[in-house]
Amino acid sequence: FQIKPKEQKILIFKNAFWIHSLFVFFRFNAIFLDSNFNVIDYKFNIPPFLILKPVFRAKYTIELVNINPKVKIGDKIEIDEYRH
Repeated sequence: FQIKPKEQKILIFKNAFWIHSLFVFFRFNAIFLDSNFNVIDYKFNIPPFLILKPVFRAKYTIELVNINPKVKIGDKIEIDEYRH
């Protein structure tokens, strides 16, 4: 149980078009990608205990803690190593 992680963290979820921050006690960022890893939506500075609207076209969601990405809709995200 961590109130606020000190290190940077990246989590990648497959088939995740909907997220929430229930029982998450810190802010984080989320990037939603289509099947070709193109950015189709993003939410920054997501507060604790929030349910976000689904991004139905998303095939992948990247959650970032203590990382402030500079992305825009249409950017392609390259992932060097992704295990399904």
